[in-house]
Amino acid sequence: MTQLIKATRIFSAALPSAEAMRGHLANEAFAEPGSLALASYGFVPMEQGTFVTEFPGGFAFRFRFAQKVIPASVIKQAVADAVREVEDETGRKPGKKEKAEIKEGIIGEMAAKAFVRTTDVICYFRAATNHLLVPTLSKVIGDKLMTKLVFAVESLKTETIHVSSVTQGLTARLKKWLDEGDDDAFGAFYPVNEVDLEQEERSVRVKMTGLQQAHKALTTSLNQGFSVNAIGLSLEGDEFKLTHDFKLRAINLADPEQGEQREEEPMFEAQAGIEVDRIGLIVDQLAEMFAYKEDEEVVA
Repeated sequence: MTQLIKATRIFSAALPSAEAMRGHLANEAFAEPGSLALASYGFVPMEQGTFVTEFPGGFAFRFRFAQKVIPASVIKQAVADAVREVEDETGRKPGKKEKAEIKEGIIGEMAAKAFVRTTDVICYFRAATNHLLVPTLSKVIGDKLMTKLVFAVESLKTETIHVSSVTQGLTARLKKWLDEGDDDAFGAFYPVNEVDLEQEERSVRVKMTGLQQAHKALTTSLNQGFSVNAIGLSLEGDEFKLTHDFKLRAINLADPEQGEQREEEPMFEAQAGIEVDRIGLIVDQLAEMFAYKEDEEVVA
């Protein structure tokens, strides 16, 4: 079966039980955007037929975000044409308020017949740690999901998993790993594949079979003031890329050992349980690696 989670945003959310969530999510079911609406979002049933599917260690649910596609350039041209038409007919230039009204009317007309782009995201809740994995890198979809989730559950404490100074911490750790050969610089992780570096508007990607082979290029860039924007890391054979804002992407989980799937468990539930458990371990180790310690100071 194809890997379920290839990238994810990570939230902390004290969600109620799977049974309670079924009712909550059903009350906030997705509905197609109306003729004048530009977007709509809500929850839809899983393939198993219910709004929540349980797996070992947690549960999953599906969020749908639908947005009408109206290119900004098309809106801009239509508004310019309308403004010009007013000028030709009246001999005056519309003011800011009138231009805003013209733009609003044009968007409303276009929305009625615009193409709708729909995105489904299956979210995974790890009950042991209250971690919610949202497999999208889109900030818009992530924010809309959490807004809808809070509204559905009515009373819910949520927060984005945020580690202070991830960028600075990664930069300092990479320097230590390169300069001192410190294998503990990244805690339980080992750097692999590639590093994305940036300095103001400049960016550099160093991609090698082994990062030690790129020692000179990395050291030179860091000495020139570049900082780590993202880095490939490995934990027990599972590889991923950690971004500066604590997202995981390019997740590549090693093939599970034979026998991990129980015969009585359906394929999706079994795989979801395995992947959430392994990604959960990654999140736990990342949180530990970046955790503040009084006797440790990380300087960029």
